[in-house]
Amino acid sequence: MENKEIPCGFMEDMQARKLLEGQAHLPVNPHASSDESSVPVVPNEESQPVSGEEAEYIGHVLDCPPVGMYTVEPEGQISHLLTERAELQDQVAALREANRRMEDFLGIATHELRTPLTTIKANTQLAMRRVKTLLLAPQSDVPPLETEKKLTSTLNMLERAEHQIEVLNRLVGDMLDVSRIQTGRLHVHVQQEPSDLLAIVDDVLQEQRKATPDRIINVHFPDSGSILVLVDPERIKQVIFNYLLNALKYSEAQQPVAVSVQLEAQAETGRRMVRVQVQDKGMGLEPEEQRRVWECFYQSPKVKVLSGSGVGLGLGLYFSQTLIERHGGQVGVLSAPQEGSTFWFTLPLA
Repeated sequence: MENKEIPCGFMEDMQARKLLEGQAHLPVNPHASSDESSVPVVPNEESQPVSGEEAEYIGHVLDCPPVGMYTVEPEGQISHLLTERAELQDQVAALREANRRMEDFLGIATHELRTPLTTIKANTQLAMRRVKTLLLAPQSDVPPLETEKKLTSTLNMLERAEHQIEVLNRLVGDMLDVSRIQTGRLHVHVQQEPSDLLAIVDDVLQEQRKATPDRIINVHFPDSGSILVLVDPERIKQVIFNYLLNALKYSEAQQPVAVSVQLEAQAETGRRMVRVQVQDKGMGLEPEEQRRVWECFYQSPKVKVLSGSGVGLGLGLYFSQTLIERHGGQVGVLSAPQEGSTFWFTLPLA
């Protein structure tokens, strides 16, 4: 049958109203032959085949080709079909959004990977030139003090290159870990012996202070001396590093960042837990953003990098949530626009 445009006045047609009140059903196979499509979808005694202009109208309503034969069901079929159609449309929209975010991620990842590579290359080349100059120059022509200055400068260049190698290693590691999460191959190696969470946090703080010596990081630990937890120490370090790096990145360079550890009881069960939280004085997050920051690849359009470089890959918080939940804990954020954010996670005590 030819595909005809439905007349505007057809909605008011009494037969159209009757079809809607009778509830229409989709064809068995809209692209099947006339013999195949004449079989009703739900064979019951009350189903009545319709064709011609009526079938074309139902096809228009249900957004499917007006081919073959339809059945008219007495109760609720069109409502059910339209609900299914709406659900499918939502799924398609979600897939398109995920695809768009993946494309954005690939663009950002390319930039983020290129930045440390450029720094590594530049510092390595400068260091090589300095060393060659020192080797080729006659020792009698270069004062010892000048030699020491050049060697110190060369060492600084190599240290900067080393730091960027660590950044690059973390970026690649994050991408590999997310791939493992999505394919169900992420392994968490929880040690049999309890680990001291305070020592784990302190290790991350010492490393970060070396990387950003000009930033102020205030620390508050309980007086208990040690807090024992059954964890994979390296994975928990990754979580703390992600929280701390975000706090430093999304707050002004002159603003301090606060890290605290405290003991508490779980509200539902009364189980003893430990809470680690990192507080910044950045731009803060809207309620909707507080929910979405845990999504993979999500980049908040309203939050800008205020210090340091790089916008990140949108993987850190997603990865952190997965790791903490694997350890039996929870994650969360307390925030308000222009009032900063406090990201936290909990772990059960050993």
